[in-house]
Amino acid sequence: MRLVWLSLSLLCFSFNLRAVEQPYIEVITSDKFPISGIQDLKNQGFKIKVLNFDDSKRMIDKLESGLPNNEAAAKQAMQQRLKKMGDETLKRLFTKAFQAVIVGTQHGITRYPAVVFDRGQSVIYGVTNMPHALALYHQWQASQ
Repeated sequence: MRLVWLSLSLLCFSFNLRAVEQPYIEVITSDKFPISGIQDLKNQGFKIKVLNFDDSKRMIDKLESGLPNNEAAAKQAMQQRLKKMGDETLKRLFTKAFQAVIVGTQHGITRYPAVVFDRGQSVIYGVTNMPHALALYHQWQASQ
């Protein structure tokens, strides 16, 4: 019985240790800086959220597409589009489109690409390869 209890305790500890070892990762980037190795880390159980500054431009371009050339007509058409979409949909679209700006501001990000670990605990700038960013993060952790 003790052996079973000890085995279960060690198993639970190893799962908890694994969870602690895998940080929550947010990547703030743009189309100019494609990020590689994301799927490899996700396959290992890492939670990674990619936020792209260009999402806001894409959303605005989509909203503006097909508007008339006449300014007054374009304004009226845009108002109709926005009204048809509804406040909740608009709020959700804008929040998602500007998420890179929002999260970057929350974490005090000063440039990009930026790989943010554990909601701002540490930030690595200029790295676009996720396994390399993770290795740098682990190297930083070991020095703490």
